[in-house]
Amino acid sequence: MNFIKSLLILILLAPFLSCEFRFNADHVSEGNKLANQGDYFNASLEYDDALFSDPDNIPALRGQIFCSMRTGNLDKALKAADHYVKLRPDSIDGYNDRGVIYLNKKEFEKAVTNFDKTIELGTPYKTVAYFNKGIALTELGRNEDAIICFRNVLTYDKYDYQAYSKIGQIFLSMNQKDSSCIYFEKARELGDDKVLDLIMKNCK
Repeated sequence: MNFIKSLLILILLAPFLSCEFRFNADHVSEGNKLANQGDYFNASLEYDDALFSDPDNIPALRGQIFCSMRTGNLDKALKAADHYVKLRPDSIDGYNDRGVIYLNKKEFEKAVTNFDKTIELGTPYKTVAYFNKGIALTELGRNEDAIICFRNVLTYDKYDYQAYSKIGQIFLSMNQKDSSCIYFEKARELGDDKVLDLIMKNCK
């Protein structure tokens, strides 16, 4: 008798549960559509609704991280990234997202820690991870470590003019103009017009 009663309850609940899952999926789908249109504020609201029904909804968390960063709500983005990392501790995405958030929040030590984890887990986007780590290290005044990072970028992509430019700027800050000019010239050769002023002011 109890078994039949339990079974009856499950049967009665099934349409509502199915409706909730479909409703939740619709919020994520709508959020994705709005995000693709550049409406990050309303997309974030859709992801909020999806996460209200299911706090562990992975696509909604990723969407929320992206849209919250786009709207400048870094605390909200960080909360979503923290939860994503908790759910997927072996995922590259969560650590990379969290590193970028910390970079924007100017919490550079935490940014470095998360980019290190991204690299450790074997990210296929090594140039991005090393570049972002290099920026954080530069902000921390760890110039030698930053140069190593930007050189690692060039190991994977020898045409990355931004890495050449960053190394040049570090050498310039260290008053090593000859070295800085070598990297500025290489960046210019690869199409970086922004270094022209630096070359004009510092290189003969």
